[in-house]
Amino acid sequence: EIGKSGGDMLKGKLEKSLAETRKKQAQSAHILNWMGKEIAVDSSAIHQHILSAEASQYELEQAESTEGKLAIYDKIFMALEDAKQMIRDDISNNLKKGKDCDDALTASLQLVRNMVQSIVLLRTRERDLLLVLQLQEKLQSEFFANIAGGKEVPKKATRPEDIVKMCEV
Repeated sequence: EIGKSGGDMLKGKLEKSLAETRKKQAQSAHILNWMGKEIAVDSSAIHQHILSAEASQYELEQAESTEGKLAIYDKIFMALEDAKQMIRDDISNNLKKGKDCDDALTASLQLVRNMVQSIVLLRTRERDLLLVLQLQEKLQSEFFANIAGGKEVPKKATRPEDIVKMCEV
């Protein structure tokens, strides 16, 4: 119990420190590199959400369980969705200015939006592949368990069609 509470306290301090570091990074450097282009981001909040998603990538590499990885993917998707919403709001606010609209800002925001969307698609693909692997493992373990036990396949068992369905999406 004591070791666990100490570990939780350490984890909390580490997460707080990481959040502060991401916030400082977002405030200091508003330049993103994507596909060989440097993109200026005027909003530190957008930049912070993107940095948060990138930082979660490290957590993803460290996670061992599939459930843990899926939870981290959810964090990544939430951060990126928040960034996309802020980008949409900024584009909308800029376009509402009419003649005073800053075309360079709109173009930059659209490029950032494209970058964020490409990251979302990439992470979605990675998560879906993880889910397919999880279904394959479950199908194999159920199949071999039923053969070894001489049992019939339960009604709620994983079916090969489930894997095909995941690949179709």
